[in-house]
Formats: sequence, C-alpha cells, structure tokens
Amino acid sequence: DSHGLVLGVLEDTTYDRTVLTLQPGDLLALYTDGVSEAVDESQHMFGAEGIAVLSARHHHEGAAFVLDRVWKGLQQHLSDRTPPDDRTLAVLRVYRATNSSRSQSADEPQAIC
Repeated sequence: DSHGLVLGVLEDTTYDRTVLTLQPGDLLALYTDGVSEAVDESQHMFGAEGIAVLSARHHHEGAAFVLDRVWKGLQQHLSDRTPPDDRTLAVLRVYRATNSSRSQSADEPQAIC
C-alpha cells in the first residue's frame, strides 16, 4: 500500500522509492485515482479498500478474473451522478520468482508477473 504524487504531473519532481517483495501467488493492483476516488450516491469513495476486498475475495483466481470482478464491483459502486473521470486498473499476478542464483541489483525485477 504505497501512495504518493502522480507520475508526470510536475516537472523536476523527486519521488520516494518503495521496494516490494512479491512472492509467487501475490496479486498487485495498479490504479488511477479515478478508480479509488469513484463515489456512490452517498458520496462514499470506492477506495483502495474496495479494490482490496474484491481482490481478496477472488485471490485464488487468475489476474484477468480478479480484474473483471473488481471492475464490475466498481461499476456497481458508481452512481448516475458520479462525475466522469478516467479510470485505469491493472491486476498482475506473480507466477514464479526469478532465478536467485545470480545476484540482483535493486533496479532489477524481483519476480516474473
């Protein structure tokens, strides 16, 4: 669960770096604020919680299935009065760890998705 400034919005911006250790079977959801800030009729946001709950409910399924369920949950959450916004969601599953026999730098991927 990492948060920060949107990439590419401001020139000459320094970003914090976060390293995640992913294990086989882990899911990683990447989304824009149009997904997390989508509101229902009561003005409640879908939030990272909505993504996490639906992902956890279907964690044993493939990434495409999880993506479909989260997207459908988001669509059900939206109100007719929800303002239009760009919404992007990607769900990745880690299938296997990379070859650990060679040393890896911090800039190399730690898993194959």
